[in-house]
Amino acid sequence: MMLAGMQTMPFHAMAQDRLVGKVTDQGGQALVGASVVVQGTPLGTATDEGGQYALVGLEKDATLVFRMVGYKSQAFQYTGQSELDVVLETDAGNLDEVIVVGFGTQQKSNLTGAVDQISGAQLESRPVSNIMQGLQGVSPGLNITYGNGSPARYRISISGVQRP
Repeated sequence: MMLAGMQTMPFHAMAQDRLVGKVTDQGGQALVGASVVVQGTPLGTATDEGGQYALVGLEKDATLVFRMVGYKSQAFQYTGQSELDVVLETDAGNLDEVIVVGFGTQQKSNLTGAVDQISGAQLESRPVSNIMQGLQGVSPGLNITYGNGSPARYRISISGVQRP
């Protein structure tokens, strides 16, 4: 069925504006969460757990920028190809410049407070039944108390400042 005034497009022409690919590191490992953006537009995506991405609605000659924390950004020109695999090179010099915090990322130079890192290995080695118990006593200045004996009601104090 075709609606009046509707133009049809051959299938091969519709597929040309779709680009798929995989983003990996130099060792061939998939990079999860790498960003793929079309420069100068709001169009973009992030890679999935297999390093795969897909973009639709691309215009020819668009510039695609691939980024990931700890890796050098790379830009490629979209020429109408249907697949583009990208290998990102590590950039160890940038790793200590960005710090991931509970509410996003911050440049190290803009950080106003202390930062502590708790590894998964530290938490796994503790015989506890929930994450709050696992965090108790691991980081200096972090104090967790339970109200009414119920783990569902707790108070977190970081260097004397209360958090609900």
